[in-house]
Amino acid sequence: MRRFLRVFILLCAIVSIYPSVAVTQVPIAVLDFEPKGVAEIEASALTDRFRDELFILGQKSGKYRVMERGLMEDIMEEQNFQLSGCTSNECAVEVGKIIGVQQIIGGSISKVGDVYSISARIISVETGEVLQVATYDYQGNIGALMTQGMGEVVRKLINIEPGEAVSAGNTRGILYIESSPDSADVWIDDNKIEGSTPVLAEDQPAGNRHVVVKKGTYTAETTLHLAPGELKKIHLDLVSTVGNLRIVTTPAEVEAYLDHEHIGQSPVFLKDVSVGSHILTYTLLMCKIRMFSEAEKNHE
Repeated sequence: MRRFLRVFILLCAIVSIYPSVAVTQVPIAVLDFEPKGVAEIEASALTDRFRDELFILGQKSGKYRVMERGLMEDIMEEQNFQLSGCTSNECAVEVGKIIGVQQIIGGSISKVGDVYSISARIISVETGEVLQVATYDYQGNIGALMTQGMGEVVRKLINIEPGEAVSAGNTRGILYIESSPDSADVWIDDNKIEGSTPVLAEDQPAGNRHVVVKKGTYTAETTLHLAPGELKKIHLDLVSTVGNLRIVTTPAEVEAYLDHEHIGQSPVFLKDVSVGSHILTYTLLMCKIRMFSEAEKNHE
């Protein structure tokens, strides 16, 4: 019963993250590719690029709904399951069952001499059968695998011809926006996006984009460049736009003014003051009092 509830919650989470995705798309996840003769950090970065390319092509072709790496890691951590070293088909199937996807992708990135080779396979979680295999060989700088190699592997793996299903990507891209805390509203170039973070903003014009995220009195913003056909993921940490201000003076009971507006006598405590520069002024009225003796009074 407990496992059933976990899977049900997971599926709900996936739908909420990708609200515009048709339910007929196959839920799929990508394991980190196994490094063979390349640095682990390079293999991880290339796997992330592979996942991004699959996300774009899977969305545009209507074939796949790709699980976020962070969500997959959170579920596996909850189950005390280590993803590192999971390279066999059997391990991939076990992971797929835990995270609740129908298919899962594993692979490797190898280097022999000056030749790099990428191998990827799609595995059915239900049967353990290898459904599709794709390979890509490249001789030269490893950076080219990032710019073109991983995209080619994805196309081969899910049978998409060059130019198919992503023609809109020639002039447009996709933004995937996350925030801490989440469930924040999003504006791109002053246009409010439907839904709240994490949110997928598809079909965005390429070029410089200004993103603003707000939740209550918390906000964050950034300006970024979106390349044609790019899936760009951004994470914004929201900060409060207001704070509390306490004014204490010596001596006390001084008339205080904030931005030329009277706020009372010190000490003063103000809530929800906007973050930024303010002008604080105060006024102290002093009166001189002279005490007369009886002799002085009579003399006068």
